[in-house]
Amino acid sequence: MTTNGNSDGRKIAFAVTLLLAAAVIAWFAWRPEASPFHAIAYPCLPMDTTTTDPEQFIMVSGYREPPLEHTLPDGRVVYAVFTCADPKVVPLVDGKQLYFPARFYNDDEVETPPLPPRNQPLSKLDRAAITRYVPDAAMQQLKTALQEAAP
Repeated sequence: MTTNGNSDGRKIAFAVTLLLAAAVIAWFAWRPEASPFHAIAYPCLPMDTTTTDPEQFIMVSGYREPPLEHTLPDGRVVYAVFTCADPKVVPLVDGKQLYFPARFYNDDEVETPPLPPRNQPLSKLDRAAITRYVPDAAMQQLKTALQEAAP
């Protein structure tokens, strides 16, 4: 009988050890600090905001990749910042580049705040004209993070 008791105890100890090991491995794999992207700040804006001043961006960090959408601690949702180089789609405002958030629903639909020249959200046809804005410093950090993340 003592043999079965020791055997059962070993099985339980082994199972507990496996569970603890799996938890530790999962913690190391999923913790934000484990990602080379963690320390990079990405510009975001609320959906009702457009600006020509990068100082108005809400910088969001701590992601494994650049976020397209983020909920702030106060409950506000901010979205990645975009620009448009084609002045026929989004003209300059007072001679400056306009920055705006964009929310993507699928490959065809995008939501933006009202944009000049028609004071309307971006049309589906113009979606391909916009590009995500990433400041030069963050772009350099991204390149470094991508090199670190490469196998």
